[in-house]
Amino acid sequence: MLMDVLGIVLAFSSIMLIFSLLVTTLVQSAEATFNLRYRNLKTGILAIGEELTKLQNNSVNIEKSSLYKKMDEKLSYRSFMFFGIKKTVVSYEDVVKIFDEYLKADGKYDSSVINGVKDKVGEIFTESENYMRLRFQRIMHVLSIFIALVVAFVFQLNSFSLLQQLSVDQKLRDEYIEIVGKKDLNKIATKNAGAINKNVVAKELTKKTERELEAEVGLANKDLEVVKNSLVLYDFTIMPNGLSYYYKVEGGCLIELLNRWLGVFFSGILISLGAPFWFNSIKKVTSLKDKLSKD
Repeated sequence: MLMDVLGIVLAFSSIMLIFSLLVTTLVQSAEATFNLRYRNLKTGILAIGEELTKLQNNSVNIEKSSLYKKMDEKLSYRSFMFFGIKKTVVSYEDVVKIFDEYLKADGKYDSSVINGVKDKVGEIFTESENYMRLRFQRIMHVLSIFIALVVAFVFQLNSFSLLQQLSVDQKLRDEYIEIVGKKDLNKIATKNAGAINKNVVAKELTKKTERELEAEVGLANKDLEVVKNSLVLYDFTIMPNGLSYYYKVEGGCLIELLNRWLGVFFSGILISLGAPFWFNSIKKVTSLKDKLSKD
């Protein structure tokens, strides 16, 4: 009985893992394609500019559009495909240089004011870096939840129905458990699990090269293709029951309709927990199952 329960949990976790990987790769693609890190970086540097204005008692006026223009000059690479590739991390020296060149280009500040601003940048750089990190985490968290809910809706992934199926179909459980052993999926899951504690703003105070930035888009797309193939392999298709699944039910039973909506919503929340969570959960359940089978 206990082994059956563990089998159900393992199969269910495997399904959540593959959909979490889908969400992760979609989020990574969106992040790289739409330069979300760079947009966050711009906001953080503007926040530094606003703090500098306060610290200088308004003797320095940081103009938003002009500062953005200078940042684009300093932080942009050439366009890649249809998208502009941007630097996603900056060091203290980079930020100082941006403000130094910005103030000199303005032409109305003398060297003493400029040097004073450069000194102040050092005082508030760490605080601003923490602000950018937390802000980016929040953005990515909200984006992940949104995409997870969309994925659950599109694939009509009802956790309640899925658990019911797994509880009565041993063959289905075994098929889904095989997901854990897939080499390509394991590689993607391990990569995401290892990255969970990494700094989301700057892994190091070094700039990513243009080639590395372009590679981010390519790797995300490659991971997405692997996950898509796995979904097809295990018969997960888009809108398998049609759109009427969400508003039409035999006999007009509202309870069944509510079950579908809640099941899909619950699936989205579980998927949004992330690939690292489900990867580690599978490892723990597998370890427990192996231990019990030996006793």
